[in-house]
Amino acid sequence: MSQDTSSSSSTLMLSSVEDVLALTLQCGDRLGLVQSSLIPALHRFTHDARIDSDALLARPVEGDRDPLGALSPAVNTVGYLYILTARLKLYTSQEQTNVHLAVASQFVESFNLAQARCVGGKVAQLARQVAELGDRIGDAKAVLPILEVLFARFTQDRPNSLTALHPVLAYQYLKSSLYQEAYERLLRREHIDVDVYALPNHTDVLEYFYYSGMILTKLKLHEQAIDSFETCISSPSAAVSAIQMDAYKKLVLVQLLAHGQTSPPPRYTAQVVVRSFKQLGAAYTAFATAYEARDADCLSRLEALVNQRAETFTQDCNFGLVFQCLELHRQRRIQRLGEVYSSLTLMDVAELLNIQGEDRERVVQAEVEALVSKGWITATIHPSASMPAPSATPSSLPSHDSPVIVFEQQQSESYETIETVQKLTAAIKRSQAIQRVVEQRERHVARSVEFLKKQAQGSRGNRYLDLGTDEFEDDAFAA
Repeated sequence: MSQDTSSSSSTLMLSSVEDVLALTLQCGDRLGLVQSSLIPALHRFTHDARIDSDALLARPVEGDRDPLGALSPAVNTVGYLYILTARLKLYTSQEQTNVHLAVASQFVESFNLAQARCVGGKVAQLARQVAELGDRIGDAKAVLPILEVLFARFTQDRPNSLTALHPVLAYQYLKSSLYQEAYERLLRREHIDVDVYALPNHTDVLEYFYYSGMILTKLKLHEQAIDSFETCISSPSAAVSAIQMDAYKKLVLVQLLAHGQTSPPPRYTAQVVVRSFKQLGAAYTAFATAYEARDADCLSRLEALVNQRAETFTQDCNFGLVFQCLELHRQRRIQRLGEVYSSLTLMDVAELLNIQGEDRERVVQAEVEALVSKGWITATIHPSASMPAPSATPSSLPSHDSPVIVFEQQQSESYETIETVQKLTAAIKRSQAIQRVVEQRERHVARSVEFLKKQAQGSRGNRYLDLGTDEFEDDAFAA
């Protein structure tokens, strides 16, 4: 171990795992020394292109001894973490995997939080590596306890900050099919800030909201899923991401499930995302257009479109959502009829929807009852003998001696109930909390050197905070 004196602030030069071990033990649990000596030395060591730092860190020390045996996760967190992540990167055998899981479990249970937050990027790397170990052994659930403990301890006093750990844990829940657990332990948190210790990059943010949307869709929480997918596609982008395209496709289908129709993307969605979807999501646009049609033959056209585009929907892993939309299509059409007519007979509805068969009255009645139970419409069915002829029956339909559906206008929500007042009060408090965070962040940015430099450049070159494409670089995405 030598000392570099070429700069004004000298940095220790590490050349082996023995050097790393010695410096780690020398610094101990003294946070100031860890920050000023150990972390800069490790950073320089691991970024030296002339050496394979991971291979050096993964080696045993003299006497074929394990360097981690001389370190304590609670005292020597930073050095322990660097050696552990190097091993997880290089060693992939089944036997080593089980050993590494045990070591990682011991580490997450006892690491020093203050030290870990000084190297949040390494903590996020450890989380990704643990998740990969689960893939390696073919058991995503096996590593979840390790990730949950790591996440809980690292975010214990910052529950509303989004970290680089969030997408890792969300994806692990998704792979494990533990959707309710994901909702209770992760997705219910309101994120009003980003974490400064394990700072998420652009891809981390996209992945987290994409995975969240998928989990919420599995739980039939469609409104929340829509919010997550919209957050994903509207994230600032200079270039389109594959994640955003996948989220956009699912957004269209979930909107159809939730409302029976689509809505435009948020106004602040980057135009490059909108334009790309017009080209890459043509099958979904066509499906939505056919789904929202109101003529009698729309179902046959919709089914033909699904058969034609089945390969696309299957490749995108969206055929299940498409099938769910098809199952609800008849109910959505009846719901639209209720928006136009005050009453219709069961046979009228069967004629308008082109429902065939001797039992079509029973089929329509079952669909209406299902709609009422879901709260999508307010309607009652009366025997034809007790009701006058429907006053708004389409003139193209013959009169039928059939039970009558009476559609009623749904009552709008009262804003004077205790429950509504409580919801409104809670929403105001959340808004105020978010406003405080935004104001604090604005003051911090306004005082930062980067902002002042950008502002000075803008005044000279008639530019204002111009963003380059390199600020939104994407990693390859594979869900």
